[in-house]
Amino acid sequence: ERVPVTMGVMVEVGAARSCGAAWCALLCAAYVGSLYAWPAARELPRDNPASIKRRFVSVTAVSAASLALFGLVWCVDDPHSPYTFWQLSGLAPNSLLLGTVVALALNAVLYLGPLALLAWPCYGEEGESDPPMPLLRQLKGAACDLREWRNLVVGPVSEEIVFRSCMTTALAASGYSFAASCFIAPMIFGLAHLHHLFMRWRIVSFSVAAVSTVIQMSYTTMFGAYTAFLFIRTGNLWATIVAHAFCNFMGLPPIDEALQHRHSVVMTCLFVLGLALFFVLMFPLTDPAWLGSIVYAQYFVK
Repeated sequence: ERVPVTMGVMVEVGAARSCGAAWCALLCAAYVGSLYAWPAARELPRDNPASIKRRFVSVTAVSAASLALFGLVWCVDDPHSPYTFWQLSGLAPNSLLLGTVVALALNAVLYLGPLALLAWPCYGEEGESDPPMPLLRQLKGAACDLREWRNLVVGPVSEEIVFRSCMTTALAASGYSFAASCFIAPMIFGLAHLHHLFMRWRIVSFSVAAVSTVIQMSYTTMFGAYTAFLFIRTGNLWATIVAHAFCNFMGLPPIDEALQHRHSVVMTCLFVLGLALFFVLMFPLTDPAWLGSIVYAQYFVK
């Protein structure tokens, strides 16, 4: 079997898949390498403002270069595709608003328990807690914090462009199955966080840094698989960026807080209910035919 791959050239499936895997490895190396391109980024702590600003420049450059190369290598002069670079990259989806709303709805379902904790934060034996900071004040504080810009804007945008738009689409174009296209890039995405081990090792013991990094890599791999799933099923890069920012804002589900809550049984049930509903709704809500996913139609509809 032969498939159209770079610039519409027909190649054997095995060779095409090798090209796709090599392409992903190249982009991953470029992205992670850009984080250490600056001497300050290698020497200063991750949250140092000078380090963050330099990394903003690096990942922005890598994201722009990745998109340009993706368009040149995978989307130019392909007679087998009726779609444009903007459509295949997810930048110009058929259902921009609907796909984004679907992504937010799925995230809200998945984080049903944590969202309930935010709305009903009392815990402990007396059921007391400090009053939550007003949302507007939180947003104002985040707007002046470079770490929040990294976590909620620059990180989600750059990572989704490189790892979803440029990698996942290339894997699909290389002849990989839907499941493989969802999981290969996220595995690389998870490995891309291995460098955090060395950053943490500067301030804590190696064993603590290793455990923390393994947990983060596992979480990011699972999260990457979810956003790759969203990207293919919706064909909407903006939906995955919003989902990524949402998950970064919420962080890991605070199960310990749910167990300490005055109504711990209710909170625990909401955590479980949210997870169950997420798996029940993830396929119906992301129906590619309903959302008009161009990525899915191009590579997975025979």
